[in-house]
Amino acid sequence: MAYHHAWNNCAVMLVKCAEAHMRYYVCEKYFDSVETVAMKPELREIMRNLSRLYLIYHITLQPGAFLKSSALTAEEISHLEEEMCSLLASLRPQAVSIVDSFDFDDDQLKSTLGAWDGNVYQRIYDEAMKSPLNKKDVPDAFHKYLRPLMKSTLRSSL
Repeated sequence: MAYHHAWNNCAVMLVKCAEAHMRYYVCEKYFDSVETVAMKPELREIMRNLSRLYLIYHITLQPGAFLKSSALTAEEISHLEEEMCSLLASLRPQAVSIVDSFDFDDDQLKSTLGAWDGNVYQRIYDEAMKSPLNKKDVPDAFHKYLRPLMKSTLRSSL
């Protein structure tokens, strides 16, 4: 087989390997930093939990490679999914503080939910009202498509 054909046949697998290697490298450097940088023990524990959450998330997102290679069993992946839920619950009380520690201001975030003023529901409502779909109480598409469909369905069921 010609080199370029062989390369094309392996391209998908090469990308998957590159992504796995990149994730491994980033995690390895992160773990090293968490263990060597001076910080309070409470913060170190939060940082460890965040890294574990990151890894478990990516394992459970696409478990096929781990199952296919027999690196993990289906039961172990189920345990990891349970651990991910536990980690999320344990990190939830610190979530706002973790995000706030990056010190992004509202103009940088441009987030409906992540604003400093705490007016989450008003911001969601204001953003929803900017949508063209919410300019009318009932969109024209309802009258044009859905209403005739609903009437015909109702008539056929009688």
